Amino acid sequence: MGFIKRVRPSPSLVISVIALFVAMSGLAVASFRLKPNSVKTKNVRNGAITQEKIADGAVNSSKLAAGSVTAGKVAMSFTVTFNGSSVSANSCSTENASAPGVLATDNVIVSPPQIPAGLAPEWYASDDHLQVGWCNVTTSLAILHGSTTWRVLVIR
Repeated sequence: MGFIKRVRPSPSLVISVIALFVAMSGLAVASFRLKPNSVKTKNVRNGAITQEKIADGAVNSSKLAAGSVTAGKVAMSFTVTFNGSSVSANSCSTENASAPGVLATDNVIVSPPQIPAGLAPEWYASDDHLQVGWCNVTTSLAILHGSTTWRVLVIR
């Protein structure tokens, strides 16, 4: 009967196989996707989410839980009126309104009134001013929007 010589793996082979498994498991972790709404408050470190990490317009009044913004966090609340104008088809116009006390670094939540169909408003905050950009997304008609009053909430 013949004997089969048993060969032990070399230490370098053992280490390379371990490294291969570690590398493969790292790829699995890197390709892992979170389910929607799976990150909870307990998973987020205090101070980890900053204003710079939140896209413009990503947080508005409809996305805030009841009672999550308390009086201590509200810097001011007021209304601002834009006079209105005609916006040509496929173009944009801007209007400015005074907003004393608003800072460019503030979190500003704007609640516009009903907007005419075909107009897409975007607002911008700067020191002591709010600006609204009206964009007419239609291809053939000018749209006249009248005077509008917007509710503004400033959070610091």
